[in-house]
Amino acid sequence: MTPRAATTDSATRMREMARIGFENAESAFALLADRAIEMRELVTQSPDAARPVDAAWDSGVLFQLEGGLDAYVALLFRAAQRDALVERMMGESPKTLGELAVESALTEVANILASHVASGIADALGERLLPSVPMLLPTDAAGQLEVFLRENADGAAPRYSCELACADGEIGALLVLAPAPASA
Repeated sequence: MTPRAATTDSATRMREMARIGFENAESAFALLADRAIEMRELVTQSPDAARPVDAAWDSGVLFQLEGGLDAYVALLFRAAQRDALVERMMGESPKTLGELAVESALTEVANILASHVASGIADALGERLLPSVPMLLPTDAAGQLEVFLRENADGAAPRYSCELACADGEIGALLVLAPAPASA
């Protein structure tokens, strides 16, 4: 097998792992949001593509996955979608709840979804896979994620992303999976 073929096989495997993990998170998100949530198109960004995530994804949470697959998973939220989700779950508007309560709710949702991404992938691999302690990105999440991944992820490997949202777009999140250097 040539090095290029090995790289292609690795990227195909990682894309399949991303799909499985994101689908697993989709069902958990639907339960949390108490709404039908759909997984949109799984996007693969090649290593040589410009990689900026849309700045509209302004808050989020980042995890490192450790175990059978070394990677980073992030969940990003647009302000209106984040606020709608928090209000639906907490029964009060985010302004009434305050910044710390909103950040806590967002972190809990992200923790559950990242755990479902990890669980789906772990089941497919037949290996243990655990998310790290969450790293909250309360503002400029897209920018912070790009800096973090540029410094820590495998720059030669594709990244995978997918939006999970209800049909009207009121509630949604962007999932991003990026291989760590050991996974390439």
